Amino acid sequence: MDLDAAVNGVDWSSFASPPWHSPAAVRTALAGITSGREEWNVAWAVAMLEDAVAHGHSGSLSPAAGPAVDVLLAVAVRWRAEARAQALSSLSSLLSYEAVPPWAVYERDGIRVDVEDDVRARIRAGLPLLESLAAEAQPWRSNRGLARQLIDEAG
Repeated sequence: MDLDAAVNGVDWSSFASPPWHSPAAVRTALAGITSGREEWNVAWAVAMLEDAVAHGHSGSLSPAAGPAVDVLLAVAVRWRAEARAQALSSLSSLLSYEAVPPWAVYERDGIRVDVEDDVRARIRAGLPLLESLAAEAQPWRSNRGLARQLIDEAG
């Protein structure tokens, strides 16, 4: 999963915005993810991205949540500790949230896309990557558990 392609291959400003969604917050989070040199900075930016595309208090998704999945998967590949843990946790959250009308669908290449289906499909497309993270020998064993949990949830 290529982080630059996941970030730059999307017109993030094109998504309809629920009242709690902030395109500016998405841009700030993406800038933090792509320019972060320290693990904790990237982890913070990942949490900010989750907050920008999903409303945790209501469990709601914005249309930008689907493309955000690709960014989160790319972060999980690129980083090993805190940023990976935050990316996997954010993916799990997005998988459990719901999209509410009128933001439950968006158009991609002239095709209507259901936001929840998009999130689930993108996570499922990343299952081989998650399998490799779950099997990876690493000192951050909790990340292996997070990856395994996400695989089970996406099942």
